[in-house]
Amino acid sequence: LKLILDIPEDFPRYAMVDPLRVYQILSNLLSNAVKFTEKGEVEIAVNCAIEKDKDFCQIGFKVRDTGPGIRKDEQEKIFKEFSQLNGSESIKHGGTGLGLVIASSLAKLMNSRIELESSLGKGSVFSFSIPAKVEHVQDDKPFELRQIKRALLVYENQESANKLKQMLAGWRVKSDILNQSSAVIKHIKNHPPYDVILIDNEMSVLSGLETIKELREVLPFSLASRPIILMIEPEKANHIAIEAHRLNIRYTITKPIAAPELLEFLKMLEDKSSDALIEAASSHFMDKYSAPKLGFKPKILIAEDNEISLNLLKEIFARQLPSADIFTAEDGKQALQSFKKHDPDIILMDVQMPVMDGISATKEIRKLSEVPIIAVSVDSFEEEKEMCFAAGMNGFIAKPVRSRELIDEILKHLMNLQEEHEIEADSDEIFAHNELLNTLDDDKDALIELIKLSEKSIEKKITELRQAISAGEEDNALALLHSFKGSASNMRYKGLAEHIRRFEHDYSLLEKDQLELRLKQIEEEWEKALQLALQVKQG
Repeated sequence: LKLILDIPEDFPRYAMVDPLRVYQILSNLLSNAVKFTEKGEVEIAVNCAIEKDKDFCQIGFKVRDTGPGIRKDEQEKIFKEFSQLNGSESIKHGGTGLGLVIASSLAKLMNSRIELESSLGKGSVFSFSIPAKVEHVQDDKPFELRQIKRALLVYENQESANKLKQMLAGWRVKSDILNQSSAVIKHIKNHPPYDVILIDNEMSVLSGLETIKELREVLPFSLASRPIILMIEPEKANHIAIEAHRLNIRYTITKPIAAPELLEFLKMLEDKSSDALIEAASSHFMDKYSAPKLGFKPKILIAEDNEISLNLLKEIFARQLPSADIFTAEDGKQALQSFKKHDPDIILMDVQMPVMDGISATKEIRKLSEVPIIAVSVDSFEEEKEMCFAAGMNGFIAKPVRSRELIDEILKHLMNLQEEHEIEADSDEIFAHNELLNTLDDDKDALIELIKLSEKSIEKKITELRQAISAGEEDNALALLHSFKGSASNMRYKGLAEHIRRFEHDYSLLEKDQLELRLKQIEEEWEKALQLALQVKQG
């Protein structure tokens, strides 16, 4: 069952209504629609018909479903107390039959009435309208994206696709709709490049995941590297997100899609001054800004309740501080628990969060620690900043977050820990020889033999990998990396294994000069591991 939300882009910003009554009416109508609709979709739509006096309009609400429908002779009955439809549907779903009666009574109290249109086997539409005083913000001009001008929507559900197209049109983005995932590759080849591609995962022939995988296998790099957003069902979000990560699909968004979240996502996606644009609409993936390297592996806690904002922050860190361990929390209470469990080096704290807000969470953490806490807020007013600093925060970043500003602020605090971590750095992060020795039941001779074998084996793998990269043999290189990763992990060369893992994960997204740079980093890490291994071998 799909839920569709249709709010036009030009809908007034403010309206004076009775929110409790409107909520109760819609709640009853939606509850009824969902109860009787086993498959298909339920849509809630609003519109505003401006009256002669532009300060007033008729706000229309519509709840549409694809349920069994209602016979003409029974349509009047459903608005009467304790009345239910005859037949198997009402028996199966039960209930008192009061929901629509309550909704109808509330509508009458607002000088309105609920209208019903229904066809057997096709579904029903319940609608009502109320007069309201509205306010249009004069300074509000339709937002126009600067670089994203063309989008491809791969969506089997035509109505949902049309709603998404309408949403994008409000930001001056022209969209093409494709209802068959099997036709995507041919379509992309025969049309000018799109700036962004949105693919629904719920497709009958090929799923969205399968479609993206096929795109990357078949299309030239310059086309397959376009930013792709996978749209997923909320009940499958965790499972699909894991599979998407495995396929290097960086962007997912949960349906039903809300305009503010999508707009924020697209703004960050196109903002090339922010290095959140990983899959840029070009064939070049190198960042213009590269953060200085830290001599230790920082632990960063991100407290953020917005899924898109959280993913974008994680992408920035994955790009600029790839060695960082990232922990996340969806509210202030979780942030406090995660702080106690993980002892992070720094915390990014969203100010407005459910359960416990960022300021309250900061005050609780300050009772325990002086860990640096950076506020992240959509409001950048001085009053907001003062409240954050008064609570004990150490810095302030305004949304939308800019990569360089964020990383500079983070490094300003982490650099203070650099010397401390350099002193405490454990060589086991490079070569955990005691762990390996323990696996070998303290057989030092066996350890030395393994070190000798690994010297020859790893040198050979590096040479073969260099040759595969030079020859452009991606499949061979990935196979070598997979084997190489296993060897390094088995030998407890932890830093080396981590470099190889990231290289394998990112390989298909990198240009040749980046591949060579990654290989050089692996060689440098191997040199560190080898020096420690030789020391162990020599006693």
